[in-house]
Amino acid sequence: MVFETHRDMPDIEDGDTVLWRYVDLYRYMDLLQSSELHLTRADQMEDRWEGSYSTVNVSMRPTLYGKDWEMMSANTDGMYQFGRTHIYLNCWYVGSHESYAMWKLYDVTGKGVAIRTTARRLKAALIGEHLPPLSGAQVQYVDHATTFIPETNLYFPYVHKRLSFSHENEYRLPGLWVPQLLKVDEDDTAGRREPDIPPPFLRERVNVQQLIEAVYVSPDSPEWVARVVSEVTHSYVLELEVRHSDLAADPVY
Repeated sequence: MVFETHRDMPDIEDGDTVLWRYVDLYRYMDLLQSSELHLTRADQMEDRWEGSYSTVNVSMRPTLYGKDWEMMSANTDGMYQFGRTHIYLNCWYVGSHESYAMWKLYDVTGKGVAIRTTARRLKAALIGEHLPPLSGAQVQYVDHATTFIPETNLYFPYVHKRLSFSHENEYRLPGLWVPQLLKVDEDDTAGRREPDIPPPFLRERVNVQQLIEAVYVSPDSPEWVARVVSEVTHSYVLELEVRHSDLAADPVY
């Protein structure tokens, strides 16, 4: 999937905005070897509220949709479940500096890696050919008891999260999975080439050299791990900067 700005979503305007992706060594090695980003199906993510609307949405729908609501209400749950099983997410942390909280959240073994990029580099690095394209949005953290989440686009509930997750400060690439189509007759009637069974994960091709600006090794990793990560990284991307996390530096008195 290539990147395409979605007119209705709150994308990052400054292309130099710094983004971080905290991963374990296995996921990092997979990225280097495959040149593919990993997207997780929404219902496979840890937060059970992924893709949920608010209580305000529920109370407003009869008025919002008027005479159509009785017919629509029978399909509400089906649409929610469709989104949960057909929308995929690739998530980044927004911040000019690395985050101690993110290290603790995603690096429980002390052998993690943080990939630093920018919004511009991330978008330009996407080179996949599958459609529909990926879009991007900065997550809005809202009170689900008081906030109406727009219902005009299937992606909107996936770029809104509860206030309790605001420390994640996420930028997301949501993507929709659809079965491949194949023309089957002279009337251009299309049929499915594959069944509508979305896989748990999607893998999207990227230009790794374009994507990664620098790599930081966990502050809890010993020096030998940082050295190995550096050597392996340079076997794939010669000039890429690899650092032991700044948080590993000795204090100054």
